[in-house]
Amino acid sequence: MIHDRTLTRAIALFAFAATFPACSTLAPAPDPSPVVRGPLHIRNQHPLALNVLSLRPRRAAVQERGSPGYAVDLAYASIFEVDDDLTEGDEVSFDGELLRSSARARFGLGRGTDVEVEVAALYGTSGFLDSFIDDFHDATLLPGGGRSSTDRDQFDMALAHEGETAYGLEEDRVGFGDLPVVVTHAVRDEDDDGPAVAIRFGIELPTGSEDRGFGNGALDFGFGVLAERSYGRWSLFGALDYVAPSESDAFEDANLELLDIFQGQFGVEYRWHDRMSVLGQLFLTTPMVDEIDLEEIDREVLLFGAGCAWDFGESARMYAVFNEDLVAAAGPDFSVLVGVSWGF
Repeated sequence: MIHDRTLTRAIALFAFAATFPACSTLAPAPDPSPVVRGPLHIRNQHPLALNVLSLRPRRAAVQERGSPGYAVDLAYASIFEVDDDLTEGDEVSFDGELLRSSARARFGLGRGTDVEVEVAALYGTSGFLDSFIDDFHDATLLPGGGRSSTDRDQFDMALAHEGETAYGLEEDRVGFGDLPVVVTHAVRDEDDDGPAVAIRFGIELPTGSEDRGFGNGALDFGFGVLAERSYGRWSLFGALDYVAPSESDAFEDANLELLDIFQGQFGVEYRWHDRMSVLGQLFLTTPMVDEIDLEEIDREVLLFGAGCAWDFGESARMYAVFNEDLVAAAGPDFSVLVGVSWGF
């Protein structure tokens, strides 16, 4: 069991500090190279959402046959979605901070198709960001979700219904999550007549521990459509997706059902100069649970992401992203993501 949080704090502070520095170092170049670096590969970092398939933002363009791409991400998120005024036997308590590391690999299969897999590990902690996030929300006028009304830097990740625990995550424990496999097929390339369009299908294999809160113990599947269009130094990205999650045994014992999830995504990229782009992202997901009539669990999540991506070598790229749930009713209040990719 991990008790020393020094490494976690150092990683989170580095991730936050690294989010925007490249955006202010140079003035925009007059005619940057037409390299597409987006969209931001963000996802909902709610503990329950991390247990089901997420079809994350990506380009509609696919990897060429035999061409691999790799990426390593590190995301740190803080969440406070707690309500004690519930029917006896019910509990909604998502209070803590989550560190998620992942490694992705994408391979071109030919005929306009590629496949991507992602291995991820999750660690939960009481953290240290509550005071900072309250000050941040006050300064930016973003919704805070009631974090300031309770004790600072606590950890409690649990969902219960009718006296049965549906989900629980222990503090200071590391575990691997479920394994998503996503196949994407290009329907058309971008040309003068219209955008690039692709379709995708994904499944998530139950490799994470259901008992410890790292997986749901069952298969999830989903499908969707992607679109991409560039205009000079600008690129636009969009996606519509459907995900059918499966309930864990604990969810079924608690008489809870995971709802089908619909995702809408929109991203924009502005090429700042030959080696860097500034990016923005909106990512909407519908509620996951509706048997408990409480906004801390039955509301949509609208993530806003802002960040930079910059090239540091041939086909090698670094990126840093800040995320915030604009609704602040059911999702993480604050998260940062840093990573490196090559071959995309």
